[in-house]
Amino acid sequence: MQNGPDAIAIYQDVIDSFPIDTPATTNNLVDAIIYGNSATQATALQTALNVFVQTNENVNSLANISINSTQK
Repeated sequence: MQNGPDAIAIYQDVIDSFPIDTPATTNNLVDAIIYGNSATQATALQTALNVFVQTNENVNSLANISINSTQK
């Protein structure tokens, strides 16, 4: 995780299909969620995962960060 947009993707495949530094893909993708703040859109991740909705983690302000969660 880092500052800026990120994604979590769930794949159904064998572990050998995912060596270190494997780029995001739609092959065997079960589901994905892309999230970030309101400042940056993750266009490369959106294209790679074919997901064009990005969850804004700042929508309820940073004051409520300890009680908010992102779910799908």
